[in-house]
Amino acid sequence: MKKRRKEKNEAHIERKERAREEKMTDKPRAVVDPSVHVVTFDLDAVLSTPCSLVSQVYYERKLSSYNLSVYSLRSKRGIYYVWDESEGGSGACEMGTCLIMYLRSLPQSIKHCHPIL
Repeated sequence: MKKRRKEKNEAHIERKERAREEKMTDKPRAVVDPSVHVVTFDLDAVLSTPCSLVSQVYYERKLSSYNLSVYSLRSKRGIYYVWDESEGGSGACEMGTCLIMYLRSLPQSIKHCHPIL
């Protein structure tokens, strides 16, 4: 069990390092080549609504909201996709939908988009 956890952690670190290397390679290319678009994206922490320290409200059922941020390394602009649990969860379908919406919003001059996970 401990060995498996260690192997899993090492694989995670290896993927992280590989992603950083990709980013360092792709970022300069996106700056000079307008047909290349490099972005990073991240699912931020779940936001609970309402937020209150009053004990009566604190223990009531709260609405969970999700926020996926997409950041363009070229334009240095962020786009945020926000939805609550009544519209979906935080699974692959929701992430895929946000990513498709983002890709469709790009100008047609973009020929390559490299997401950095």
